[in-house]
Amino acid sequence: LVHFREWHGKLLNVHPSLLPKHANLMDIAVHQSVLDAGDTETGCTVHQVVEEVDGGDAVVQMSVPVLPSDTAETLKSKVQALEGESLIRAAEMFYRDRKLPGAEKEDCKKQKVAGGDKMAN
Repeated sequence: LVHFREWHGKLLNVHPSLLPKHANLMDIAVHQSVLDAGDTETGCTVHQVVEEVDGGDAVVQMSVPVLPSDTAETLKSKVQALEGESLIRAAEMFYRDRKLPGAEKEDCKKQKVAGGDKMAN
C-alpha cells in the first residue's frame, strides 16, 4: 500500500462497466451484473487508479446498448471492442493537455458518436 501511494493519480485503468455501476466486479461477473440489474446500456470506463478499487475519477466512458438477446458473453465481447479505443482517447487527452485527464469534471462531458458515447474534447 505504501508503494502504491507513490503512483496515486498517475495510473489509468479500463473497467468493463459504466462506473460507478458494477464496481468491484471482474470479467464475466460484471456483465452478468448488468443483465441482472436490467440496465439498458453498458460499456467501459477509463478511470484514475486510486487506493479505493474502481474509485478514481472517470476519464473516458464509451457505451453500447444492452439488447434483449444479449448474454454475459455477448456483452463482454461488445464492451471489449470499446476498451482499446477508450484508452487511446484517454492517452490523446493527456498528450493534448499534458495532465492526467479526469482531474476536472468538465473533461468528462459526453457526446453521442456513432451509436455509442465518447467523452468530448
